[in-house]
This record gives sequence, C-alpha cells and structure tokens, in this order.
Amino acid sequence: MGRQIDLLYPKRPKKQIYEDLFVAASRSGVCVLDGQPSYEDYSQIVDAIFGFSFDPSGGIRAPFDEIINGLARTGTPILSVDSPSGWDVNAGPVSKNSINPQVNISLSAPKPSIKHFNGRNFLGGRFIPQSIIEEFNLRLPEYPNEEFILEFSLDDVIFDEQE
Repeated sequence: MGRQIDLLYPKRPKKQIYEDLFVAASRSGVCVLDGQPSYEDYSQIVDAIFGFSFDPSGGIRAPFDEIINGLARTGTPILSVDSPSGWDVNAGPVSKNSINPQVNISLSAPKPSIKHFNGRNFLGGRFIPQSIIEEFNLRLPEYPNEEFILEFSLDDVIFDEQE
C-alpha cells in the first residue's frame, strides 16, 4: 500500500513457524531493525509484542521491558492488537508505565482488559462458531453487512462477571 514497514524483532524464537514468518516479511520488503528505534520517527506504531496469553506477574524481561517503557513514553499513535502489550489480559494495565494506545484491535472477541481502555475499539474476525458464542455466553457486536472488522463501544459487549 505504499508504506515503509519497519519490524522491531529483538528476540528470535527458535520455532520454525516464526522463522518462516520472518523470512516472508523480509522478502516482502519489511525492514528488520537491529536496535530500538526512535518511536517519534514514525506516523504510527502497531503493538503486537505479546499474545493475549501473556502473564505479567513475573515482570517483563529484557529486551521487552525497555521497548514497553519507550512505547509508554512516546507521543506517536499506537494501535495495539488484542490487548496492549504488558497488560494483564483480565485486569488491564499493570503499572503507570504501561502502554496507553489510541486504538485497540481485538481479535475474535474483546478481552476483559479493554474495560480499562479509553481509546477506540475495533473487533476483527466474525468467524466464531455459534456453539462457542453460546458456550461462553458471549455478547458480541453485530457486524454490518459483510464486514469483517467494526468499531464498537464497551456498551456493545458484556463480560462474564467471573472474569
């Protein structure tokens, strides 16, 4: 789409799937950064550091601690995927130095952490089977027409009180 994409990839997992994704990104023209960049040099940042299963109870280890601290201080708009990196997926921000994105893009279903989020919320993926929706008593926003992503408000979603 005519944009230069830089990928900060400080620690390379040894699993083949990650190496394959890294090679595909490199072949697509993505620039892989060796060190932490100046975040102010970018028009926007996509935060996809940790998966939603991340557990911050043990703290955030190097080199990710410095990355999270830098992102928490930047004025560049951040778009987080699923839940802001470093947040507890249920309880939200774990410290005053947590990332505070402008946008969160939930995948499949909003995570409970977004109850603590004040930015714009988007939901992507209207592929959850009806049986899963019923089993977990999910209340998801309605997708208009044939859209696969939508903006929603917290009023559109109900979380189980046990979460």
